[in-house]
Amino acid sequence: MIPQSNLFTGGASKKPFLDNKGTLGIFLNNEVHNKSSNDSKISELELQVSCNRKRSNRVSACKRKNWELTKQLTPMLTSDSLDQNRREYLFKLHKNLNSCASISLYREHKNNGAIDYIGSHTCDHKLCFVCNSIRQKRVRRKYMLFFEQNRTVNLIQNNKSGSIRAITDSKLLKMKTDGKMVNDYSFLSSEGYDLMHLTLTLPHYKESGFRGEKYYYDELIRMFNFLRKNKQWNHFVYGGEYGIETTNTESGLNIHIHALLLVKKEFQNRNKLHKIVLKAWNKLTVNPYSTREELSERTLKKICKSNQLIDLEYALKLHPKGATIVTLENIYNYNENGDKERVASDKQKILKAVAEAISYHFEPQCFDKDSGEIDVDLMLDIMPILEGKPLYRKFGCLHGEKSLNIKVPKEEQAEEDFAESGAKTVINPITFSQATRDDYEFFICNPSHLYHIKEENLKPVTSRSAVKYYLDDAPDTLVALNLMSFLALQRMYKGSTDFKKRFPDVDFVTALCAKYDPSLLHKPEPTFKDIYW
Repeated sequence: MIPQSNLFTGGASKKPFLDNKGTLGIFLNNEVHNKSSNDSKISELELQVSCNRKRSNRVSACKRKNWELTKQLTPMLTSDSLDQNRREYLFKLHKNLNSCASISLYREHKNNGAIDYIGSHTCDHKLCFVCNSIRQKRVRRKYMLFFEQNRTVNLIQNNKSGSIRAITDSKLLKMKTDGKMVNDYSFLSSEGYDLMHLTLTLPHYKESGFRGEKYYYDELIRMFNFLRKNKQWNHFVYGGEYGIETTNTESGLNIHIHALLLVKKEFQNRNKLHKIVLKAWNKLTVNPYSTREELSERTLKKICKSNQLIDLEYALKLHPKGATIVTLENIYNYNENGDKERVASDKQKILKAVAEAISYHFEPQCFDKDSGEIDVDLMLDIMPILEGKPLYRKFGCLHGEKSLNIKVPKEEQAEEDFAESGAKTVINPITFSQATRDDYEFFICNPSHLYHIKEENLKPVTSRSAVKYYLDDAPDTLVALNLMSFLALQRMYKGSTDFKKRFPDVDFVTALCAKYDPSLLHKPEPTFKDIYW
């Protein structure tokens, strides 16, 4: 068995933007480098193999983290200290963590035993390490593509009301196609924009929270909605997106907003917008439970230092019981020396920094960035409260952008796995030769039983305890993916009366599986049970 120290190949190097967690690196051994360094085709195949192994390594590592979390939760399942809501939530989480990605699909090449990762059946739980990893990757990909295709925002005017609003390039194209730009709206201009990151907090306390509310999520969202109706705000901000994060501090739950803003290009736009937001947010967030009667000299200096347009006279007008800290930063990256560096002139760096900024907003709730673990006590405290609450929103010109939706149907997830697995052109990851269907087999396995050798370009190997469940009759990758999902759903909801209600697309999957080989739906239960657990 490969030691777990080989799981992670990234160090503590700085990533673009705020997220400073270690990443999974890509290592190419000397044999691969020397094989054909000048051959662009081989280089592309090397990249395809490296990316696939990186995906496989990430899923295996996250599945093992799920397993570690379930071990922490198991003793709590029988605890008398939990109320009914928290006990039900804990049982559901425990089940999801156990089942998520337990059924994963791989491709095994017959001539040398090389393994490709294809996809996993996942649970989509907010605290699942596997699902959060997939979600963050999907977020980065969607936003990078979006900003690649939408370099400007467009100002249009309603022909009836005369109101002006900003829309993206993609929305403008759709409105032209639908004929709305002829009948309902008039085009005014295309404008560039700067990308900025905004962090908003509330004055909170351990005993009273914010205004007597310990869980002040709704209040935070309501006040941010008020802020976005401010005329001065709308002069600068075309739109954006925001996510809500919760951390446990000495002064109680710190529930705060991270937002990515598309800001009008203008001289000192950051300082002007910061000044507007500080004044408005301070007024909105006055907390009568605050014991602060006046702003200290240190606080006043900090406020003035944050913005060269703010002087002492302006700072003294702020309410001492309201928020006095507003963080607004231009998108930045890290240079080779580890220092912050603005990326306004480098298109690729901009996209990379934006992608990391957005994925930061999708960190799982209760996640301790220092330890890399879930804060279980905080989880039990807030997660039942957050069940079903929307913690992410798009607004302004990004509102209604379906291409940026994070939650996607299972069919689309299968298509993503299909595309990322290199299924259209299957190659042997060792010989780099093209493989036909007769050259490999599909099998289902629990990814926690796969390990990845860092010294061999994260080469995946199965442990001795791994149980492989072969899909001998699957004619191609897409059918194998659907079979994997169907078997997972059958196992998860066996005997459930609301199976079809939960998964309305199951008839499609059943028909697809039965079309090729109905016997695949009736494999011996003991073998499959061994894999699942």
